[in-house]
This record gives sequence, structure tokens and C-alpha cells, in this order.
Amino acid sequence: FALLFCALRFKFYISNMDIKISYNWLKDYLKTELGPEELGRLLSYCGPSVEYVTKVGDDYVYDIEITTNRPDMMSVVGIARDANAILKSFGKQAEFLPPKILSSPNLEETIENELFLDVEIKDATLCSRFAAIILDNIKVAPSPEWMTKRLEASDIRSLNNVVDISNYVMLETGQPIHIFDYDKILKHKMILRASKEGEEIITIDKSARKLPEGSIVIEDDGRIIDLCGLMGGFNSAISSETKRVVVFVQAYNPLLIRKTCQSLGFWTEAATRFEKGIDTEGIIPALWRVSELLEEIASGVVKSRLIDIDNTQYKQKTAKVSFAKIENLMGVKLSPEQIFSILDSLGFEVTKKDKEIEVIVPSWRVNDINIPEDLIEEIARIYGYHNLPSTLPPAEFLEVDKEKSAEFFWSYKSKTLLKYLGFNEVYNYSFISEKDLESFEIDKESCVRIINPLSKDWEYMRPTLIPSLLRTVTDNITNFPSIKIFELSNVYIKKINQKLPDEFPILTAVLVDKNNKDLFFEAKGVLESLFREMGILEKIEFRAGTVSNFTKTATAEIFLEGELVPVGFLGILDKKIVSNFNLKTSPVIFNLNFLKLIKNASSEKIYKPISKYPLIKMDLAFIVDQKTSYQDIVKEIKKSGGDLVKKITLFDTYKGKQIGADKKSLAFAMEYGRDDKTLLGEEAKEAQDKIIKALENKFKAKLRDF
Repeated sequence: FALLFCALRFKFYISNMDIKISYNWLKDYLKTELGPEELGRLLSYCGPSVEYVTKVGDDYVYDIEITTNRPDMMSVVGIARDANAILKSFGKQAEFLPPKILSSPNLEETIENELFLDVEIKDATLCSRFAAIILDNIKVAPSPEWMTKRLEASDIRSLNNVVDISNYVMLETGQPIHIFDYDKILKHKMILRASKEGEEIITIDKSARKLPEGSIVIEDDGRIIDLCGLMGGFNSAISSETKRVVVFVQAYNPLLIRKTCQSLGFWTEAATRFEKGIDTEGIIPALWRVSELLEEIASGVVKSRLIDIDNTQYKQKTAKVSFAKIENLMGVKLSPEQIFSILDSLGFEVTKKDKEIEVIVPSWRVNDINIPEDLIEEIARIYGYHNLPSTLPPAEFLEVDKEKSAEFFWSYKSKTLLKYLGFNEVYNYSFISEKDLESFEIDKESCVRIINPLSKDWEYMRPTLIPSLLRTVTDNITNFPSIKIFELSNVYIKKINQKLPDEFPILTAVLVDKNNKDLFFEAKGVLESLFREMGILEKIEFRAGTVSNFTKTATAEIFLEGELVPVGFLGILDKKIVSNFNLKTSPVIFNLNFLKLIKNASSEKIYKPISKYPLIKMDLAFIVDQKTSYQDIVKEIKKSGGDLVKKITLFDTYKGKQIGADKKSLAFAMEYGRDDKTLLGEEAKEAQDKIIKALENKFKAKLRDF
């Protein structure tokens, strides 16, 4: 089974489709003695996944998940056909009862008071086939109880017999049906064309919709009466006064239907089917099925010739596969009779040719069956994946992408470290709303806008992770006294004259405390731990800097040794931005270009033996200007103290009136020593005096007594 799974070209789709159908309706096309639960269980083994079986009155309803490569299964007939093949593979008695092939009514006879409709298709690429017929003497009324029950079991509201028939036949055959009031079509003319920029339509739900350019529409005498594939126009809709109707069944360009749905942000049952591709050979049978039901329960009478504009000129499709390939990929040897039986039960016409078979692909599978592996997939699933031997594929050694491998390694290490330092990782969408961009004072024109956003909350690609994290804090801060979260994800930077943005990983963390606890130095300590873990602490320098939206007096830019551009920053969020996100406490945030960090990171450790000789510990405290960098002081200490300085630890900082405005006190624990012999006290004091003098000269530092 594992070998088969790797070798076959299985189709995985991000979004599947769902359909609800009743057990009694299914049995109109499937003869079986199996009960509803057993039938649902066996279907899930080899075909559509039956998620739920629910009892509704005297019937049962199946909630079925359909993969998007099988639009033929979005129908009662399609499920029945597949169920027939599956049940037979389990040795159950079953028979597929195909729909009756209805002939065209009055096609050869003279039609009294014949009605006419002029149909023009401006561009054949918009609609591959269009079939229509007109019926008179329609009596709009409530639907019969049996139809209402089946529709409502499928989550479709019953409206009236005419509208219900269109929905009923769509669910039954998989063919979307449209029925318009014939007398509302001006001059009885329908022109199918692409929409123009700025055009609008009021659909049957009374919504005014501005159409994207290139949508498929139908107009009569200067009015748009149909947004094709999605929803009809209110101006052509069926009403209680309707007496004559136009029924039309068609196949539209799937790509254009999907583009229109995405642009307008809504889908319908019909659109879901159109965008997957319609069986053009099933259009005429579906049209006659609608006509039959309109005659039966709406008193309709056919009053026109068949209109059939066929731009497809359908040709039968064939596919081949050898017996050897079937055995090789499945891992089992099936007899030709078994293979023929499976394919025949699915509607394929099979012919044996020496060491291979050739099949004629049924019209409802032409978009799905293309290569030998597609046929083997059908044979394997009906035979039953559970019947295949479990064999692991042979191991293959792939060349490692060192850059990707490094990113994965350091990503894992960094996340693990932050977790143990008390942070929670969060995952946000890669999209952001215009509102959050404005709240963080980012110009939306500098961001990458999505052409077809799913909602206004996800309209732009994130140029920074900060607004998303602040929104997360806003949503959660009422439940926690403090929050420490981080996210490691890509940002998207718009580039002039480029279709695609620059994309690279950023590590951002937010620290907030309701009690206004100073978290700046805690965040700095976290960063130092992270840089130490990545082996770059000695290459990192914090410098006072200015970053948009952050407090000027409490922001540090982070530089890598030798780099002119910072790799990140650490700062306290400006109060205006804090207010924009409805926060009461200013968060501390650090933001790092993770890609630049990992390019300099190293997991190599340098062993330094513990000194054999004792160290001398002495403390120093200095008063310096607040602008004086801690790192500059440490550099000067190391320079002036030389090799005797073994360790420098900042253990206290102080600001207050006692030392003067714009001043700060820094207290260091110093450790001195030698590698070749015991350091004398006089030598340590001499080194300390040099340090004091150097700091006094360079920074005008004043020695402070403890």
C-alpha cells in the first residue's frame, strides 16, 4: 500500500466539496438490500467519504465529502454509480439503475403556437455548450412533499415547484439548471458575452453586485439578466405570475467562473459545479429531465424546438495501461477479469490488447482520467486499499539544501529556547487588514494587496509581524496578568516593478505586563541568550537608535559586527500606537531579521579550560551620561584591562536625583586572573586603575563609592 501511495499520482486538493443526499433518493438509482449505515460504511472504504449518516423522519441523510477532481460525484446519480462498483467489490448484490434516456419531446412534430428564443454567444470560449427549451402553461405552486423533503434534507430551501425542479435536477444529475420567466426576457433575445468594467446586476437575492470585467453574463435588450454560473437576475426571475419559462442547461468556462466567484467573494451550488467542469454530454439528458418534471408537477407544455449550441464537438477519449504496470504499482496481481469488471462497473468501455488494456473514458470522467496511473488509481480504490500489501518504498537519499536545513535547525533551536524562557509561540495569518495597517501607521500603498482577498481582515500581505502580534495581545490581555509571545514567520516586502514581493523570515516577540513592570532589560537578556545560543553574541552590538512607532528614549538598534544596516531592534512601543490597539500598557518588542542571523550563526563550541589559578574579584561603579552605551564601556574595559580581565558582569543600574539628571550609574563585577600563574593583588589593582583612568578620560565617568 505504501509503495502504491508513493507511485500513483494521487490528487490532493486543499478544499474538498460536500454534498448531502438522502438514502431513499439514492435508491432510485441504486438497487441494494443494504441498510443506510452499512452502505455508508462501505462507501467510505473505497470512494467518497461519508462523514455522517443522520436519520431524518422516515429517511436517512448522508453528509459526503467529495474530492475536487470528481465533480461527477456531486450528484445522486454519480454517488449511485460509484456505490454500485464499490458494493460489488465487497461481494454485495447491487445494481446501478441509470436515468431514463428521454427523447426530445415534439422534436419531429409540428408544435402548435410555437415559441421562439434568439440565443447568441459572442465568444465560444465563454460557453462550450448551451441548450434550451421553452415551456408554456406553467402553474407555479408549492412542490410535492416528496420533493420538498429531499431538497431540505440536502440543505436547500423549498420555494416553489418551478425553482425546486431546477435545484432537484442539479442535485440529481450534477448539471446546474437555469429557469427564467420567458415573458420577462425583452424581445425574447439572449446574448451571452463577457461583462464590461463598471457593469452591475441585481441578482435574485435583490443584491446589487458590481461585476468584475470579464465575467460571463447574459443580456436581453440592453439589460443584464443573468450572472452566468452564479446567480440569475431579479429582472428575469420566476414569480407567482409566471406562465411561460425558458429552461437552459450549459457548460461555462470554469476558470472565468472561479475568477468571478473569488472577485465577488461568494459561491453558489451551481458555481461550485461549474468551476470544476461540466459533463457536456450530460446537458441534453438533464434538460429533458427538467422538462419531464415541469410537465409532471407544474403542468408545463413544451412549446419550442431544442436550442443546442455546441462549441465542443465532443470526441471520445481513450486511455491505456499495461497489466505489468498495474501489478507493479499495486503490488498484487489481478486477473484481467477482475480489472475488466471494476472498470466496467465505473462506466469505462474496456478492450484487451495483448499485454495491455485500452478504455474509452466516459464523458463524466474526461477531465480526470489522463494517464495510466489514473486508471490504476480507479482499479486500486475499488479493489480496496485495505487489501493491498503494506510495503515500504526503497529508501532514497536526497541532496540536502544546506540553506533550508540551516533555517530549519536554527528555527527549532530558537523556538525551543524562547519556550523555556517563558514565551508562547503564536501563529497568525500571512495577511493583514487595512485597519491594522492604519493602526500601526503603515501606508497601505507600500504593501502587497491581494487581488481576491477572502475578507477585509485579510486584504494585504504582512510587511511586518508586529500588528498581528499586537492584535493577539489585545484579544488576550484581559485574561492574563502578563503576556510573552513570539512568532517566527515570513514578511512580504513590495518591490517596484516586480510582481512578486521579497519574502524572508522575521522573528518578533512582544512582552506586556499589566502592572507596568519594566520588561526592557528582561527582553534584552532574552536576546543575549538567543544570540549566545546562535554563537553570535560576541558579534552583536546594541546601539541607541530611532525606530518608527517606538519610544525614542528606549529603543536600541541591533547590529552584527561589520554590518552597516541593523539586523533588528528592541524597543518600547509608542503610546499613540498603544492607544490605536486599545492597550493600556506599552509592550516591549524585539524584531529580528532571522535570515541574516542564521547566515552568521554557528553551532561550533570552543572549549576553554577553567583556569588553574584563582581569580581576583573586584567591583566598580561609574556614573556616566545616559547616552553612553553599555557596550562601549565594556569594550573600553577590555581594551584597557587587557588579558587580565577574565569576566565582566553588569549587576546594577540606577537612575535618580542623587546622581543628577541625564545620568546613570552602572555597577560591574570584575574578575581578574592570569593563565600562567597566580595573579598578585597589586597586578589586579594596577589593571583596575588603568580601567578607571581610561573610562574617566573617554566617557568622563565618575567613580562611585558603594
